[in-house]
Amino acid sequence: MGGMPRSGAGLQSTVDGYHLAFRGEPMAGMAMTMTITITKNGKPVTQFDREQTKLLHFYLIRSDLTGFQHLHPSLAA
Repeated sequence: MGGMPRSGAGLQSTVDGYHLAFRGEPMAGMAMTMTITITKNGKPVTQFDREQTKLLHFYLIRSDLTGFQHLHPSLAA
């Protein structure tokens, strides 16, 4: 997505008008589906630029840096 922010501490849910929201609470040790919604100034973002063959890259990193996941969420309707 052209102009998508690539900076920040990674702990904010809103940066430069973009907002990331989750539906579902992750629980340690449990597999589950999470829904992620990305908005810009209150409107859903649905257009993404392909980066390294994927539309979305999502990184989950433990605060103590002992583990991480690099996921590629699928885009729903």
